[in-house]
Amino acid sequence: MKKLSLLLFSPLLLLACNNKTVNAAFVDGRIMELPYPPNMKPIGDNFFADETEISNIDWMEFEYWTYKIYGADSEEHRAVLPDTMVWVKDTSMYMYNEPFINTYYRHPAYSDYPVVGISKEQAEKFCEWRTNRVAEMMLVRAGMMEYDVEKSKDFSWRMIETEPLKSKMKACYMKIPVFRLPSEKEWELFASGGLNKEVYPKGLKPEDVPKKYLKKKYFCFNLYREHPQGRSYASITAPTRSYAPNGLGLYNCIGNVAEMTSDDGVAKGGSWMHQPDESNVSSTFSYEGATQWLGFRCVAEYK
Repeated sequence: MKKLSLLLFSPLLLLACNNKTVNAAFVDGRIMELPYPPNMKPIGDNFFADETEISNIDWMEFEYWTYKIYGADSEEHRAVLPDTMVWVKDTSMYMYNEPFINTYYRHPAYSDYPVVGISKEQAEKFCEWRTNRVAEMMLVRAGMMEYDVEKSKDFSWRMIETEPLKSKMKACYMKIPVFRLPSEKEWELFASGGLNKEVYPKGLKPEDVPKKYLKKKYFCFNLYREHPQGRSYASITAPTRSYAPNGLGLYNCIGNVAEMTSDDGVAKGGSWMHQPDESNVSSTFSYEGATQWLGFRCVAEYK
């Protein structure tokens, strides 16, 4: 039981130690200073996006919590497991991917690589779980409720809309960040890095790229072929903080893994399996289920 409580202090969920604020955020008719949600950057008025794609270790927190609450053989636990067989379902790359079936998600060497083999339904459940855990932690730290492991599975952030929490939160002007998948339009907004996507189709100015990424073995994006003489340094995906961030501080909006949007079957950004010419801010990719090139990142707004 004690181990489970440690999940509240992970980098993905930790809020209290991040004391940066967004000034002049307009929420419910008033100006409020809002802490950045964990692992996020401000994009607009009360709108935030993850700095990185959701990683294996992020997903394992979700899986571990589900395992501890419901049990290893439960339907709930089985429902959150990634489909590791995606590594051999697509043979178009002619790569020997069989070892990744057992290593990519579980081995510590890949802990900060983007999670793959996830369906849109699973990603949406992760967003709901993340909102619940952050809301739960904020309320506990504010003294508005006590943490109870046994009752944690029944807690929902939507309880803030009911009494007595509603009145308590209103009295101290407290808001909760709600996480979700971005719409296609929202994704293009943050992926453009604050630039004109028609002028800078990958959301990055060449002069803003660190010199190390311009050397022979390092390129700006993890795409299938970055140079006539070869590809980028990663043979598959790369750690979520690899390559140069865009002007808003977000990593790998283009390349690494394509990212789901709230629209069914619509992904953005391209991946390690896609060519540079087809991987731009405006590009759209279709998918029908979990693949080895598809991941996601969350956006959030306070409610």
